[in-house]
Amino acid sequence: MPVRRKQQLLVKTETSEGVSADPGASDAVQIYEPNYQDNVDQQNRVPSGPSLSRDFTPLGRSTRQITFETDFRGTGTASAANEFESARFLKSAGYKRSVMKQLTVGAITGTGFQVGEIVSQDGGANRGVVLGCFQGGSLIDQLAGDGGTLAVAVLQGAFDTANVITGESSGSSSDANPSDVTDYAGVCFQPTSEKSVNVAVGTWSGTPANVPAGVGECLDVLNSLGQVVGGVQILRNNSSPSPAAWDDMDVTLLWGRMESGHSLRSVATGVAAITGTPTQIRTPSLTARHNLDGRRRDSTGGRCDFTVAAEVGGPLIFSWTMTGDLGPAIDALQIATTGLSAVRAPRLFGAICAYGLGNALRRLTTKSLSFANGGNVAPNLDGNREGGSTGSNVVDRDGSLTFTTDQVHSTFDWEAARDQRQAVRVAQILGSTPGNIVGIVAPNCQITNATPGDSDGIATFDITANPRRVLESGDDELFIFQL
Repeated sequence: MPVRRKQQLLVKTETSEGVSADPGASDAVQIYEPNYQDNVDQQNRVPSGPSLSRDFTPLGRSTRQITFETDFRGTGTASAANEFESARFLKSAGYKRSVMKQLTVGAITGTGFQVGEIVSQDGGANRGVVLGCFQGGSLIDQLAGDGGTLAVAVLQGAFDTANVITGESSGSSSDANPSDVTDYAGVCFQPTSEKSVNVAVGTWSGTPANVPAGVGECLDVLNSLGQVVGGVQILRNNSSPSPAAWDDMDVTLLWGRMESGHSLRSVATGVAAITGTPTQIRTPSLTARHNLDGRRRDSTGGRCDFTVAAEVGGPLIFSWTMTGDLGPAIDALQIATTGLSAVRAPRLFGAICAYGLGNALRRLTTKSLSFANGGNVAPNLDGNREGGSTGSNVVDRDGSLTFTTDQVHSTFDWEAARDQRQAVRVAQILGSTPGNIVGIVAPNCQITNATPGDSDGIATFDITANPRRVLESGDDELFIFQL
């Protein structure tokens, strides 16, 4: 008699989409409210005959959906090397690692740099979004006076010690150049519209070597018999120190498969053997191994959509929906795991809930907050594949932040911001201990709803803020991070 509470989930990033990554104990996740559902289409075609009796209907395409919750918590260690447990799900939902820098600044002119605002150097050549302000080791919402450090997600360029820093919203500036610019000991994610794989190859055949002509070229994937089993397009040439070697590339898989032991063939007919195992780096697929008290069910080629929300006094909670292909179901005992409860999630009190409009930043009374990713995860239909699809694709997203604040009239005019389409900055940061400070920052939001509400007799607004792109190239509307 299986007990519903006795459920275990192991999740691992796949090497090849739709091929089980065989997750183990190190891939366990601390989850809440897990559930699964199989969707199997029925081909409801009824043959004509002398009676109204029906025969068995054939089965159509099948998918598996797993839902669960995780707390948004850090690793407990201030480090860029270790990602928090929900990172693997964010990546599969269409998020990538951000470049984070720590800027050490001295005296500041003006009201101070603000969380959520864009700061720049060198006439805007270097730009980034402030995720955290620290003074005397304490996390604050605005860095002024004698200065301190800024945690910045880089949008463009490379911050340096040769130029002063300017806040594009606050108008504040550092009185001198930063004394130090270094990698920040934290982890940050931002959206990506790319689905890509990193692949390393050996020497290309030919004299001279028939290497690819350039980025954008499409290559054939050959198996050990020389048969074409897939196709890729080159996105980036990472080869170093010799770019001409074309031995390290980021590619997107156009069709088929690409695995260790295969080779790539250029348009110039040069062939190079794949060395090592190709690695999914942008929007990777997942293998999920769900065990309900002794019954194990796998799902492959999975990708996620999510919401993350918190009420006052509670943690930020991710609610995940993972969609993938059906894998085998067998009887198997759950495996032993350790360390899943070592870090406690920070709570929504003593937090920074800050909203920027024009040059002002206000920490308004906030009752609750949430972010819905609004991702569209669609199965990649494929008649060659058992189940009728090979993994899934993230084909669209339309994120929205919602939060409830007290009405404060014209001191922060939400209705005017909505009606006049004024850009609003939103920063929600929980925790105070480095390694377990988590948050969401959206530097450029459009207010689409400001609905009057009531909280124990207090007039409130239920605000919907939709993150919008900063640069025309996009993929910069939202940042989810651990500091």
